[in-house]
Amino acid sequence: KSMSLEAYASSDLVERNYVTRLLTGKVSGELHEHDLDVAKEILRLKAVVGIYEDLQASMEHFDKYFAWSPETQDSIDCEASVIASGLVKDTLPPLDTGNPAYSYLVDANEYDIKLYDYAKNFLVPYQR
Repeated sequence: KSMSLEAYASSDLVERNYVTRLLTGKVSGELHEHDLDVAKEILRLKAVVGIYEDLQASMEHFDKYFAWSPETQDSIDCEASVIASGLVKDTLPPLDTGNPAYSYLVDANEYDIKLYDYAKNFLVPYQR
């Protein structure tokens, strides 16, 4: 069955705050600010966080945190390749924030967006 992005984004099929629900164990029902606070605390206490937009620094952080050290040139080349191939944002079309689908998805994922902002602005700088 074919469906436009707008139809999907406004339908019951779209995931709503998947990460917040995963962390809190609240798979159904309405989420509240308290649920977001719980998810933030779980991330702060239990997770090592990396951010895709800063993949190089995230990989360096993981290397340091887990005491990973490439032992061969192949290992070094592999990590460099992963980082280089992971940064494909320049090949994606620009995000159309005026599209109704964008608004629907933002509304459906309000707590995940706030959780991401928390991780990016507070956890990642603190972990380094």
